[in-house]
Amino acid sequence: MYDNARVDSLEQSISYGGVARPEYDIGKNKKEYYGTVSQLDKAFDNLMKTVDNEDLTENTMVIFTSDNGPESPVNLEESKGEWEAPTRDNCFGTPGVFRGLKRFPYEGGHRVPGIVRYPTKIKAGTTSNEMVVATDFITTAAHLAQLITPKGINFDGINAFPAFLEQKIKREKPYLWLYPNHEDAYSRMPHMAMRYNDHTLLGWFPEKLENETLMAWVKSSVPVKFELYDLSKDPEQQNDLGSSEPEMVDKLKPLMLEQWIEIRDEGPNWENIN
Repeated sequence: MYDNARVDSLEQSISYGGVARPEYDIGKNKKEYYGTVSQLDKAFDNLMKTVDNEDLTENTMVIFTSDNGPESPVNLEESKGEWEAPTRDNCFGTPGVFRGLKRFPYEGGHRVPGIVRYPTKIKAGTTSNEMVVATDFITTAAHLAQLITPKGINFDGINAFPAFLEQKIKREKPYLWLYPNHEDAYSRMPHMAMRYNDHTLLGWFPEKLENETLMAWVKSSVPVKFELYDLSKDPEQQNDLGSSEPEMVDKLKPLMLEQWIEIRDEGPNWENIN
């Protein structure tokens, strides 16, 4: 059903965020990915019809989005030729113009579209370019339900509902994305990214020592190398401004370090990760 000229044509139009593809041909698997997406469409259609048939439409907010950018097949750079993951050979998702894929702190790793339906609150056709993060959803839902979030729990999210109404939202501190548990498998891949208005700062840990466990390395490291991008002018993240805007780097580095150290020290120490 999905092994046809249309699927062949669609595959040729896909951009993969600058991430290398496998050295062997996985083109035969594209029909699996296309079929999976079609099945997802049908399943979501069934869900929406059920909401409507149960007369829940007017009082239900439906959010459809993703928790990360598209998965990538294993390439030589990632695996060093030492391992493979056949299920990832079915991956043909695209981040569009953005750089990186799943796990990459570049924009392609976490910037994804989202669709929200709430007929009594949100006008159909409303669009927004405000940054909304998955950690915002619980705080947003609590606000709509007029619930107070429990004390003593550190909620990273904010009430993002104004963004669904084409309004601005304001965060008390910049947002930080992390993928710290890799060492040198991705030579081009930073360990974290922090968004500050239109700028994003990328940070790299120092190189892991040969006799150092992965957990010990993560729990003792702070970023030592940085890149800076202006997403309003360079959404593809091709022009590193670190050397031309050192004052912005100096402004953002302490904010990144403060947040990372808080997360690092609060997080558990999984001793079996080596």
